[in-house]
Amino acid sequence: MAPSGVKVTQLPILVALGSEGDLSVTTLADALSLDRTTLTRNLKVLEERGLIRVTEGTGDARVRMVSLTLEGSRVLGGALARWEEIQSMVEEHFGRARLRALYDELNALGDALEAEG
Repeated sequence: MAPSGVKVTQLPILVALGSEGDLSVTTLADALSLDRTTLTRNLKVLEERGLIRVTEGTGDARVRMVSLTLEGSRVLGGALARWEEIQSMVEEHFGRARLRALYDELNALGDALEAEG
C-alpha cells in the first residue's frame, strides 16, 4: 500500500467515508469495530494530510462529523486500485480455494469473538 501513501489501518476509514458519506466519529468507530481513541488517532493523521475533514455536527457541537475531501477521494481511488493489485497477487500465489477457506475461517473467528463480546 506504500505507493498510495495510505496505511492498511487507514484504508477502511476512507472506504467507509467514500461509500457512506459523512459519518459521526461514533458511527464510524462502531462500523469499523474500533475504539474511539484508535480511530481518533488515525483521523488526526488523515486530517493533517488533507484527506478528511472533521467538523462539529449540525445542531450538536458535541458530535464530530467526518467527511472525505476531494483529495481524500483521489487518494482512495489510487489506494483501492493498489489493493486490487495486491489481492490479485495473493490469489495467484496462494490459490483461490485456499484464500476462500482462509476468509471463511477468519469470518468464523470474528463471529465467535463477537458472540463472546
